[in-house]
Amino acid sequence: MAPPCRAYPPCARSYFLLLLLALLPSYLVRRAAAQSQPADDTQLLLQIKSAWGDPPALAGWDASSPRAPCDWPFVGCDGTTGRVTNLTIASAGVAGPFPADAVGGLSALTHLDVSNNSISGAFPTALYRCASLQYLDLSQNNLTGELPADIGSLGKSLTTLLLYSNEFNGSIPAGLGALTRLQTLWLAKNPFLPGVMPASFKNLTNLVSLWAQQCNLIGDFPSSVLEMKELKLLSLSNNMLTGSIPAGVWSLKNLQQLFLYVNNLTGDVVVNDLAATNLSFIDLSENYKLTGAIPEVFGTLKNLTDLYLFSNNFSGEIPASIGQLPSLKIFRLANNRFTGTLPPDLGKYSGLTIVEADCNELTGAIPEGLCAGGQFRYLTAMSNQLNSSIPAGLANCTALETLALDNNQLSGDVPEALWTAPKLNFVTLRSNQLSGSLPVTMPSNLETLAMENNKFRGSIPATAVALKKFTAENNQFSGPIPASIGDGMPQLLTLDLSGNKLSGDIPRSVTKFSQLTQMNMSRNQLTGEIPAELGAMQVLSVLDLSSNELSGAIPPALGKLQLTSLNLSSNQLSGQVPAALAIAAYDSSFLDNPGLCTAVAGHGYLAGVRSCAAGSQDGGSSGGVSHALRTGLLVAGAALLLIAAAFAFFVVRDIRKRRRVAERGDWKMTPFVVDLGFGEESILRGLTEGNIIGRGGSGRVYRVIYTNRLNGSAGAVAVKQIRTAGKLDGKLEREFESEAIILGNLRHNNIVRLLCCLSGAESKLLVYDYMENGSLDKWLHGDALDACGHPMARARSARRAPLDWLTRLECLSAECAYTKKVNEKVDVYSFGVVLLELTTGKEPNDGGEHGSLAGWAQHHYLSGGSIPDATDKSIRYAGYSDEIEVVFRLGVLCTGEMPSSRPTMDDVLQILLKCSEQTHEKSKTERVPEYEEDPLLLPQRGSRRKQLSNGTGIDIESKSDFDSIV
Repeated sequence: MAPPCRAYPPCARSYFLLLLLALLPSYLVRRAAAQSQPADDTQLLLQIKSAWGDPPALAGWDASSPRAPCDWPFVGCDGTTGRVTNLTIASAGVAGPFPADAVGGLSALTHLDVSNNSISGAFPTALYRCASLQYLDLSQNNLTGELPADIGSLGKSLTTLLLYSNEFNGSIPAGLGALTRLQTLWLAKNPFLPGVMPASFKNLTNLVSLWAQQCNLIGDFPSSVLEMKELKLLSLSNNMLTGSIPAGVWSLKNLQQLFLYVNNLTGDVVVNDLAATNLSFIDLSENYKLTGAIPEVFGTLKNLTDLYLFSNNFSGEIPASIGQLPSLKIFRLANNRFTGTLPPDLGKYSGLTIVEADCNELTGAIPEGLCAGGQFRYLTAMSNQLNSSIPAGLANCTALETLALDNNQLSGDVPEALWTAPKLNFVTLRSNQLSGSLPVTMPSNLETLAMENNKFRGSIPATAVALKKFTAENNQFSGPIPASIGDGMPQLLTLDLSGNKLSGDIPRSVTKFSQLTQMNMSRNQLTGEIPAELGAMQVLSVLDLSSNELSGAIPPALGKLQLTSLNLSSNQLSGQVPAALAIAAYDSSFLDNPGLCTAVAGHGYLAGVRSCAAGSQDGGSSGGVSHALRTGLLVAGAALLLIAAAFAFFVVRDIRKRRRVAERGDWKMTPFVVDLGFGEESILRGLTEGNIIGRGGSGRVYRVIYTNRLNGSAGAVAVKQIRTAGKLDGKLEREFESEAIILGNLRHNNIVRLLCCLSGAESKLLVYDYMENGSLDKWLHGDALDACGHPMARARSARRAPLDWLTRLECLSAECAYTKKVNEKVDVYSFGVVLLELTTGKEPNDGGEHGSLAGWAQHHYLSGGSIPDATDKSIRYAGYSDEIEVVFRLGVLCTGEMPSSRPTMDDVLQILLKCSEQTHEKSKTERVPEYEEDPLLLPQRGSRRKQLSNGTGIDIESKSDFDSIV
């Protein structure tokens, strides 16, 4: 039986009804709001998509999807309310102004990340409306303008603010100090106005990570940092900070990573209270004026993995305890004044990988245990006073890649095990007292072996399949050069075996060095004839076979080579010097060869070489002809010669007079210097075959000697002849003159002075000062390492030396050769070749089967080849891999086959300026390889650093369309 129904009195029922009617409206309102707000967020997101031009990455933002917008890519929603709380559109390829109003309307947003795109415009103050925002990442975009003074209005919930790698300018706003809950603040790589760090930063006491690299900070080390007790990462590198490093920095007990490199900090590093015992990375490099000793307490940092002290003025002995650190991987102390020894235990207690100790005053032995951990791969200790021998433990290191010990006092035999290291790539042992022998077959990865000025003995290796540079000058190698050396070293670019005791013939297999540009076998005991096959070495530019015992005639085939330097002096050569070699460029190339003669007489006569017309120097019988008859014949002959000479004199004078009259009428000289000291006749007379010092697609370069008509002194100029395809019309003639006037008025230490120009019917002549400093080729392709082992020394020397650009006509573009038209795109091409030379270490004609370096680079890049594999090993591990790749790509772009595909020089300049900003973030000369474990530069969800369009209109990442607009 069912229980009886409970009856409520009428008054109670009325009460419940009234209560229900009162609550129902608020319920309906809340429900309507919950349903409408996601719909509002959907519309706002669609506005964002539209503002960015409906990019492919946002194609999935479709209003018809069942759970829009919460099931869209890059979007996250609150599970209860359905509101959009997370918007992460990083590295999505979106571009255009920031849709501030639409984003600001997402009032429930807590996490916004639009990093690594091409978003432009000012800082979006509409984000102030997102009161719940905790995480904001606008980094790696193209945002500009000043950060707003009221940026502290972003809200009290914000814990992460990432603004690095934009174009924000103005001052760093003090308003940032109001964001007191911030734990991460990254402002790096923005062109702020020079200024001090705002004092308000002392309020940011919750900061864990502060990255203010390259922010134009000036003044003393900011004291506000010392109030940030929670800091784990502090980077103030690449600024202009002065004064000393405050001792309080070492009292920040949570500090793990400290980056202060490239500032103007001075004084000793003082540590009174080392509370920062968890430090793992210390970089104080390139302040240049930090002094004193390494603090002993650094030897107690058990977590220290990286210690960078290079390029300062530190002195004293290195604490032995540094060698006992259990976590140390990289120790860089080059370019200081350290004395004493390297810590004896270095490497024994940790997985050490790199030691850089060049250019100090270190003595003693190389530590035996560097490779005890089995990971050691890089030792450079050039220009010290290290003695003893190369330890067996180092030679047996299977991970070893680079060993550079030039300019020390090392002695003894190099352990044979070194030459079996499987990864060995770069070895320089110049100027020591090392001895030992080399195996027949060298390590398969070895690319550079420089061992000049030592006591190595035995035979020259026959096989080194990867070797590109082999220099062994001034040793005691003996015996014949291996007959198969050309087959065994197919990639060789430079070979220097001078100053040894090598004997026998020059093997004909050397002609298989298809990429060889420099060959020096002077000061040996080589015999036999010069192989005629040398004439087939198309890219050979330097050949020195002097001071040997070579005999026979000089092969005429050598005249086919485009040599910049030739020396066959001090041999036993005989016969006539080939006509192609009997020119002024080789006037001192044949000294001390009594058997040689030349058919060239008068101007251009080769020094120390007799005239073939003089005949034999034998003073024997004259064949029985009487003395009287001989005398009569000589007198008669002399009379006839005088008559002929007089006749010829008047005829030639008349011809020259007419020619000068004609020349004055056909040539127009435009001087850019007062009192040149010569006229057009002096220049035109010097345009002879014997005066050619360079050839190219557009013409030739001559070295012309003249007598100064003002003071009678002798002078020399370089004349660049540019041939034209017939007479230029008036407009082009005026353009040429205008360009020449601009060049003529340029005055710079690194630019050869243009003295005047001459315009003729078939060619133009540019007359420059003649420079004796050698060519750009010499500076680009000298030793990759200077005495102190700086991998970027080649680039620095090329930048600082006044260069003779005139001889580099091989850098001209192809269209210049077949159209005979010179324009700005030819200059872009030439500059591109120089960029490729800098990044690859190759010479302009070092393209193998592709002919030129430009052709090789285009093929390598467009076929998908690895760019790091194409770069010069001497700079590949210098810590600038991204910048080197960009410059290589830029070189490929500049040498595009079609002139229209090449950028303008202004575009090129803008790209290089942008690239240089990255270079200054790191070490100027030595920031080693991928070893730069700066956590701030780890890839950020697909790095954009290799694209580098940056507003120039040129996207050099594209492999199919170099002139595509980004």
